[in-house]
Amino acid sequence: MYFYEGYSCPVCQQLFTEKDDVVACPHCGLPHHRECWAKEWHCHLHHLHDTPEQWRRDRASTTQNSPQGEPTDRVTANENSAHQICAQCHTSNPEFSEFCKHCGTSLKSDTTWQSDPQPTFNEYQPFHNPDKKSQTVAPNEVIDGIKAEDLAAFVGAKSEYYLPRFRRIARNGSSASWNWAAFFFGPLWLLYRKMYGLGAIVMILELLQTAVTEIAYKNLGLVVTDEMSSTELFSLIESVISKPSSTYFLLSISLLSVIMLVVSIVLALFGNRLYRDHCGRVITHVRQKTPDLTAGELSSIGGVSIAVMVIGYIAQYFITQILIIFI
Repeated sequence: MYFYEGYSCPVCQQLFTEKDDVVACPHCGLPHHRECWAKEWHCHLHHLHDTPEQWRRDRASTTQNSPQGEPTDRVTANENSAHQICAQCHTSNPEFSEFCKHCGTSLKSDTTWQSDPQPTFNEYQPFHNPDKKSQTVAPNEVIDGIKAEDLAAFVGAKSEYYLPRFRRIARNGSSASWNWAAFFFGPLWLLYRKMYGLGAIVMILELLQTAVTEIAYKNLGLVVTDEMSSTELFSLIESVISKPSSTYFLLSISLLSVIMLVVSIVLALFGNRLYRDHCGRVITHVRQKTPDLTAGELSSIGGVSIAVMVIGYIAQYFITQILIIFI
């Protein structure tokens, strides 16, 4: 019988067929279409991992699906079930898992997926990068007093990127670690990673730069219109630069530009350290209040916030337009 017969993808809620390209969660074994896994980059039911509601295949009967498309064959944590032992780290895994939930090693007897030279979503491994063994982070490892599995649950998306860097910062005692997202997107990256206070500060600095620049342009008479030709534009800039009074305003604009570039570089260099400290503070706080907090609950507290990032971007855009119009 087909291995996933009777199951449906929890994302698109379509029943699997023999022609479908199916991948399974390395933690609980929940099957997904490869394209659906690519949309979320994690198990659709990751918030139930390590809880009594964690999904598993019911060995005794064919699976039936709920109207919402989620399998109903869940069991409590006290039920006995068969397990697979990982040959790499000797961790016990659910019977139908295809990847070790700790080190990411394939539990399948064949190596069909492993032989694929291109990275695939079913090779997503939060604690292990197969190309860089030095970046392997075990879930029971402690990084600055916080378990790696807690950090992975809290970070959520891209935990395989951040955890090795968190550990390297803790081991080497160095705070510098380049982050391109922090460099290019600055406040939006901070809002996305739920560091709202720092994100608001950087956004205010960018708005301040816009306001000062617009004031300087208006005082210099540097008003550019769409109807201007390139010759007229260059003539206008030349006339503005030649004015003795323009030195102060040009220095102000240049100084602010340098300051914002320095802010971007500082965020890129120390963004990973700032994020690690943020994760540590929040996890320690919630663990003190609720010691038995589950991984699913940690994931809901941490993770990312696309909504706040989008709202921040829209707010910054409209405030910028208002400054340009009324200054």
